[in-house]
Amino acid sequence: MINRKLIAALSFFVLMSHKCNGEILACSDGKTIKIWETKSGDWEDARCIKNLTGHEHWVLSVVFNMNYPNMLASSSMDAIKIWETKSGNWEDAKCIKTLTKHHGHWVLSVVFNAKNTDMLASSSWNTIKIWKTKNGNWEDATCIQTLGGHGGWYTSVAFSPDDLNIIAFGSRSAIRIWETKSGNWGDAICMKTIRGCGSVREVAFNPDDPNMLFSGSDDKTIKIWKTKSGSWEDATCIKILTGHEGWVRSISFNPDDSNILASGSHDKTIKIWEAENGDWKNAECIKTLTGHEQGARSISFSFDGPNVLASGAHDNTVKIWRTKTGDWRDAECIKTLKMDYQDVYLSLAFQPKIKK
Repeated sequence: MINRKLIAALSFFVLMSHKCNGEILACSDGKTIKIWETKSGDWEDARCIKNLTGHEHWVLSVVFNMNYPNMLASSSMDAIKIWETKSGNWEDAKCIKTLTKHHGHWVLSVVFNAKNTDMLASSSWNTIKIWKTKNGNWEDATCIQTLGGHGGWYTSVAFSPDDLNIIAFGSRSAIRIWETKSGNWGDAICMKTIRGCGSVREVAFNPDDPNMLFSGSDDKTIKIWKTKSGSWEDATCIKILTGHEGWVRSISFNPDDSNILASGSHDKTIKIWEAENGDWKNAECIKTLTGHEQGARSISFSFDGPNVLASGAHDNTVKIWRTKTGDWRDAECIKTLKMDYQDVYLSLAFQPKIKK
């Protein structure tokens, strides 16, 4: 059941442009997304430089375009908004497009295709929608396909990191993997339905191994699914990561080291998992981060180096964790950011580096 009293989303990111060598924080406050800036990199001097307004309902999700970091998408009830700053300065950011095709349902998750800046997927009640712009101009974006129809909420969606034509999404009963061999999503088929995975809260492909998929669920586990042949029709579970005492709400890979995974849980903790040399069958929890007073709702590693992690929780705080040595066993909380509202839904995402 969606909490309609308040759903908030947070997004952290590093803005790598000639205008700013510090850090930026985007934080939704009810229906507003606030953009915070710290030019020195010291969160003590952070200031709000922009309020992005226009959503009529609480914001659930914020995500950046991996190949065009000056663009972000945010989702709410029956609306996805595309925001852009052409200059790289978020003080002049504006909404360039509102997508509305989810028939009055909350849009729980949005994600850009990492290989195609012109494609976006969104999840809601009973449907996954694929959005596309032909010429890279999101002002003319349209819904090109609707997937799903199996009933229930689709809670998370992820594109394969190296294939435009494979998408996975989690629901309250299964993970479904769809593929279009022709590149035309109009002929996409569901090639695999994975059951026995609990009520799935988030799915994520291994960024360095597109034949490996991770799922975090209400059964307190993270399951790792693998296909040896490259076809998801033969996918099997190769490992179950256990140790959390509550629902696993969020999972995030370290963008500079895919052997490191973080998981946030309803048990108020964040766990850091490590797979030596990519061997996830023997992965272990190397650190449990504690300090949140309520469940950790969302987590994200920074793209500006491998040593910073952000976590947002229902205790109306966001914590910034850092390891000075690069070894997550010595990680500690360096800053706690207080939000205005408690018991909220959070979404965290660091902005990717601008590719040169």
